[in-house]
Amino acid sequence: MRLFGYLLLNGIFITALYFGFIVGVTGALNIAVFMGWFVAILSWAYLSDEVINTLAEKGVLVPKELDFLLDLGITLTFVYFGHFVLSFFYLAGAILQFGAKGKAEEKIKELNENSN
Repeated sequence: MRLFGYLLLNGIFITALYFGFIVGVTGALNIAVFMGWFVAILSWAYLSDEVINTLAEKGVLVPKELDFLLDLGITLTFVYFGHFVLSFFYLAGAILQFGAKGKAEEKIKELNENSN
């Protein structure tokens, strides 16, 4: 179920990016920019140890490298179309997510080693 939610939200985001920036639909552009800022702001929660512990308990849904590549593509789309401030904060949030997922994977490995 978590994977379905991840795919659905990213699918909506990428669709809004396409129709907003490429096709020129103003409403889709507004949705894409709103979602970009929303994700960029929420990504700062990855600085919290509680979020890292939750990730370690539930497990990382998709490989962190794949998620970072998706975020990098979204960032480059924002840069290409002139949303430089949004791009900076979105990329900073993606880097925070990447680091937090790395820490969560380390905790999972430690827990597995301790349980053996």
